[in-house]
Amino acid sequence: MTSSATSLSDDSLNPSSQNSRLRWTVYLLLITVTCGQSLAAIMNSAPLQSANDRSRWCTVWSLVEEGTYQIDTINDRPGWSSIDKVRHDGHFYSSKPPLFPTMVAGLYWCIKTTTGLNLNRNLHDVAHLILIAVNLIPMLIALLLICQMVERYATNLFTRYFVVIAACFATLLTPFLL
Repeated sequence: MTSSATSLSDDSLNPSSQNSRLRWTVYLLLITVTCGQSLAAIMNSAPLQSANDRSRWCTVWSLVEEGTYQIDTINDRPGWSSIDKVRHDGHFYSSKPPLFPTMVAGLYWCIKTTTGLNLNRNLHDVAHLILIAVNLIPMLIALLLICQMVERYATNLFTRYFVVIAACFATLLTPFLL
C-alpha cells in the first residue's frame, strides 16, 4: 500500500461505517420531520381543549398562583371549568393524579419567574412552552433512543427503517403531544 492509502482512516474504507452514517442521516431526517410536524401542531393547538386538560391545568395554576391543590378559584373562570374534579371538605380538587401537574407546576413557576409570562395573561404562550418541554423534547429523546436500539438489535435494513418510521409517524403518542 502507498502512504496515501494508509493515511486514510479506517472508517473511510469500512462500508458498514458508511452505511451506518447513511442510516443515521435518514433517521435524523425522519425525526426532524416528525418534530417539525409536532411543533407546528403544538403551536396551532388551543390550550384547555378538554375537561381532562382543564383539570390538570387548573391544578398547575392553583399550585403556582395560590400554593394549593384546591382549584376553586380557577375553576370558576370562564373556559377553565372542568367536570374532572372532586369535592372534599368544601373545596374542589382535580380528579387527576397529582404527580404530573405538580412537576408541570414547577416548570410553570420557572417560566413565570424568569420570563414574567403567566397563565393569566399569556395562556397560549406558556402552555405551548410547557408542552414543548414536557412532551416534544422527551419524544425527541425517545425517538433517538429507538434509533440507537434499532442500530444495535435490528439486522435487516427494512426492519430498521420500518421501526423508525413507525415510531415517528404511526404511534398514538403523537396526538397526546398537544
